[in-house]
Amino acid sequence: MKVSNSVSDVNLSIGRFVIPSLAGVFLFLIPISLHGQVTLLINYLVFSLRDAYEFYIMLALIITSGLSALGGIAALIKPDLFKGYLKTLFQCSPVMVLVRITACILIIMIHLKSGPEAIWSADTGGAVMYGFVTTIALLFLLAGPLLPLLTEFGFMEFVGELIGPVFRPVLKLPGRAGVHFALALVASSTISAVLSAEQYEKGHYNAREAIIMGTGFSVISVPQVALFTEIMGLSNMFLQVYIIFILSILLINFIMVRIPPISTKPDAFVVDRQESVTWSDNEVGYFKKALNCAVTKANSEIGMGPFVEGIKMIGDIWFTLIPQVIVLGVAGILLVDYTPLTQWLSYPFIILLSFLQVPETAAAAPAMIIGFVDPFLTVIVGGRIGPEVTRFVILIISMVQVVFITTIAPILLKSKVPISFLDLVVIFLERTLIALPLAALLAHIIF
Repeated sequence: MKVSNSVSDVNLSIGRFVIPSLAGVFLFLIPISLHGQVTLLINYLVFSLRDAYEFYIMLALIITSGLSALGGIAALIKPDLFKGYLKTLFQCSPVMVLVRITACILIIMIHLKSGPEAIWSADTGGAVMYGFVTTIALLFLLAGPLLPLLTEFGFMEFVGELIGPVFRPVLKLPGRAGVHFALALVASSTISAVLSAEQYEKGHYNAREAIIMGTGFSVISVPQVALFTEIMGLSNMFLQVYIIFILSILLINFIMVRIPPISTKPDAFVVDRQESVTWSDNEVGYFKKALNCAVTKANSEIGMGPFVEGIKMIGDIWFTLIPQVIVLGVAGILLVDYTPLTQWLSYPFIILLSFLQVPETAAAAPAMIIGFVDPFLTVIVGGRIGPEVTRFVILIISMVQVVFITTIAPILLKSKVPISFLDLVVIFLERTLIALPLAALLAHIIF
């Protein structure tokens, strides 16, 4: 009876890891074929809901943007008005309050098609709102409460333990970086950047390792890859894009860790070094070790905390991030379409794109640099270009540049990680220059 109970307990423990993890993998990571297109289930649900309920989604966004602006104004007038979670939603700087007010005005103008046409037209504000914002809002609305299926039941630990052994020799990173990379792929680039700084400050990463992780592995999540692919009109190629995205990130990072400025960064720790994972299969095989770690995590006291945090994340996205996206998106497209600035700055890329035989170089070149603001601007600008070859190149570039000033750069610059703004600019340009010939070569092979 004791043996039977022991076997039953082991099966139950493994089941706590396997069942939620499989559900999360099927929802967020496994490409499936639906209606003749390969996509992720989460993205299929998002686009289906968006198409069916677009009016109500826009109405919800108008309401939340208005509340975000009013809450920000109220918090400025009376700083102690909000407590706890509401304080994190509404208390912000005067500049951010102005951004929220502007976003509220813009979304109303776009929805009602009032004011200057340059703001609300289908190529500017319409592209931002209907092509991106409504989709990203729905994506996080669904993903927020469901992400714990991947992050809290051992899947991250399982994948991280399996891929960890190759990180030190190939990417000059400790084994725990495998978990970090897996987290970025299923969660978000913001979480990954925060984790990079946190791991450095706790002594788990040295300075160089933290910079590698923050600027090389704070990638967009797989559902966002599917979203970008859809916006670029290449959803029929999602599986190829998915594979190229992963391989490109690894290849570019393999090169980046071996050239300045990253290679010149110190390998010093900000505090006394903590114990790190050592990879040896003398006693236990990699798979068994990974399974043990996953089962241990799955059987820890999880509770409702992660799911509650996932719901809170929805509020963070809708009330704080989306107003920034709207303002930056409209401003970025107006900058590209109505000023010569991006053409001047991107002139070297016109020459390089012409050399690589990428069509419509003048239209594509600004997309190479606008991603330094945010990658979604790259796909919005690139999605309007005709040739598939060019759209494919821009799509790959948008996913592998990693460094952008809306979230990644401020997080790293505010942390103790020894990196400067100039370092970030150089890293961004290096990643772009490494990725561009690779993307162009693949585009010419595929098309």
